[in-house]
Amino acid sequence: MPLVLKAVTGLVQRLMIRSLMVTAGLYLAGVVACGPANETSDRTFTNVSGSSPLVASDFNFGNVRSLDEYLQEARYAEADLKNGELLGNSCLACHTFGLGEKHSVGPNIYGFFLQRAARHTDFEYSDALRESGIVWTPAALEAWLALPSRFLPDTIMPFAGFKSEADRRDLVAFLMTKTN
Repeated sequence: MPLVLKAVTGLVQRLMIRSLMVTAGLYLAGVVACGPANETSDRTFTNVSGSSPLVASDFNFGNVRSLDEYLQEARYAEADLKNGELLGNSCLACHTFGLGEKHSVGPNIYGFFLQRAARHTDFEYSDALRESGIVWTPAALEAWLALPSRFLPDTIMPFAGFKSEADRRDLVAFLMTKTN
């Protein structure tokens, strides 16, 4: 009996720690997403004319470069990876980052850059995402992270978005290095 009690206690402790991590990530996502919008002229947030936000149909997914080329762009080379890592905790509330890790509420995102959206056959994506033709370039992910439901109407990802262009850039740069 003590062995069973010890196993149950260990399981409860792991679940409590996971719950605290998820709660902290959701809290951070809410704080960041509800913060002041300090930069709205970013082309990842608005279209070329600057009049409306970018959506999936604004992108030409046929012009994709290598991750090394994206990481060498000044925009990402100068990103604050520590800030990106902190913001990445909000992603961990629903996604896993590591090679071979199981899906969570959202799919595992290891190796997703430069890949088509909805690529996992063992995860249930929305019809909108499966049919979107999106390729996860850094610019597409930044536009998605501004507000997923605006970027791709009928998506089921319940995330309010990051209002700050700098935060989106930092998070994308961190994810390019962490998930590949």
